[in-house]
Amino acid sequence: MDPTQRETILSLGAFLQNLEAAAAHLGYACHWQLLADNNQADSVMDVALAKAAGLPAVDIAGLLRRRTVRTGYRNQPLAPADVRALTAGEPGYHFFRRDSPQGQWLDPQTLAANHQQTYRDAAE
Repeated sequence: MDPTQRETILSLGAFLQNLEAAAAHLGYACHWQLLADNNQADSVMDVALAKAAGLPAVDIAGLLRRRTVRTGYRNQPLAPADVRALTAGEPGYHFFRRDSPQGQWLDPQTLAANHQQTYRDAAE
């Protein structure tokens, strides 16, 4: 599913960023050493935490509230004001409501693409 380890490396990067914020909040500095020399390496990063004074203040309130929600999505369309706020000043972004002709076309195409990726033997 991830032969180039792209998703794995992105996930590790997000974890390390969260670790650095949480550690700083508790008065620790993170020291990194990249171990991997390619995207297939078994060991990617060595991380050491050291108590440190004078670190910049880190607000981790957002980090503590962060969740990956996989259920309970609302089924109602985005309000036009929300669409404008999300795409304001961003050229090339388009929003297609689910009930629009474009949305009706994209929905089964997305499912088909996900199915193809999931069951692609070469990616396992």
